[in-house]
Amino acid sequence: NENETTSATFKRATERCKRLLGLVENSTTPTNRTLAVNRLLHLLQQQHNSLHLTDIILRRCVSFLRSPSWEVRVTGSLLLGGMIPLCSAISSHCSHHQEEHQHLSS
Repeated sequence: NENETTSATFKRATERCKRLLGLVENSTTPTNRTLAVNRLLHLLQQQHNSLHLTDIILRRCVSFLRSPSWEVRVTGSLLLGGMIPLCSAISSHCSHHQEEHQHLSS
């Protein structure tokens, strides 16, 4: 039952992530795009920097940075810049677990 709840929560987070990414790309005002970026970053933190959500967002960031729209490119760079500290936390977390695994298997 707990797995079902976790799965449903993760599915909602993924859907919300995709909706917010759509706002980054399609919103007509810089304020709404910036708000979507802030909400995406908050969502990543709430989901404990989920690798799946991080992957979805990074893939879209690439398309944002290649967009013909200057505003979308700028917003994509804000999103990518906001993700750097979060990705560093993921990397540190993964390194820590890898060291623990190596220590336990010695």
